[in-house]
Amino acid sequence: MGWACASVGGAIRDTNRVWQCGFSMTIGEGTMFQEEARPVLEELRLALDKGFRKLKFECDNTTLVEIILAGGAVDSRLTELILIHNMLI
Repeated sequence: MGWACASVGGAIRDTNRVWQCGFSMTIGEGTMFQEEARPVLEELRLALDKGFRKLKFECDNTTLVEIILAGGAVDSRLTELILIHNMLI
């Protein structure tokens, strides 16, 4: 039985909610938590590369958001969380 892959994406909008840029990616090769952290990491990279410094993220995974906000990502074994933490400090 083969594994199905899924796609996710994100959009970066300005303060008037006007689309500035976006991304899409295929996921499906890690744990569910990794698969939810990867788009956050990708969107953060894109935003910083485009020069955005004040960001507001929307994410359905409250555990992921709480770990990032509480600084727990620094102690994580998940590469994605460590990278997110390092980009935010």
